Amino acid sequence: MTDRQLVVSVFERHHRFAGWLGLLFTWVFVILGDSYNSETRSWNFDGAAIIRHQDFWFTLFMSIL
Repeated sequence: MTDRQLVVSVFERHHRFAGWLGLLFTWVFVILGDSYNSETRSWNFDGAAIIRHQDFWFTLFMSIL
């Protein structure tokens, strides 16, 4: 393996790790953000309530692509 191939391989591994980590954090942000009701100051982790939000569908579409 040449030096260039090694550099590209290391870059690809880091880039892939950062991408998956970003997607994971996006899911955490969406689920927590959609589950909290600021008016009642309570958490509602009901799946039916979460899927009513647009950002859930955007994140799902982003995950599929």
